[in-house]
Amino acid sequence: MRGIWILAITSIFSCDANAQTSAEYALMAKRSVAAFMCVSLAAGLEDKHQEYNRLFGIAYNEGKRFLEAAMQGKVSQHDMGTEVPMIFSLSGDSPNIDFMLGRIAAKADDEVFKKVYLDDQRRTFPADIVRNNFEDQYRQHNCDLL
Repeated sequence: MRGIWILAITSIFSCDANAQTSAEYALMAKRSVAAFMCVSLAAGLEDKHQEYNRLFGIAYNEGKRFLEAAMQGKVSQHDMGTEVPMIFSLSGDSPNIDFMLGRIAAKADDEVFKKVYLDDQRRTFPADIVRNNFEDQYRQHNCDLL
């Protein structure tokens, strides 16, 4: 009998430990967008193939957890309006979570392309500058810290 009580109490506390707040879900959305940016940057760096896979896992999993929570009403309207990156709102009319995350990844690719390949007059940089831009942006986004 004592073992059952210990098991019951342990399961109650472990459920509470896994519960997320609205703010924590909003943070997942931010991490997802940041990681998708880093995925796009890692794709342009020859020595970052393992990082690409790691970062993609973070981007996908954090984004999926956020979207599932948002669909279940676990994210407050306040957090949706002030903390969650707008791209999550813009991808909302997709048929499923994978399509939504695909749109977010595509937007990250577009942003990286603009920062890495184009100058202020929208002219393409030479290849050596593009390589340096990838490295600089990767460092500026603190991709190794995700």
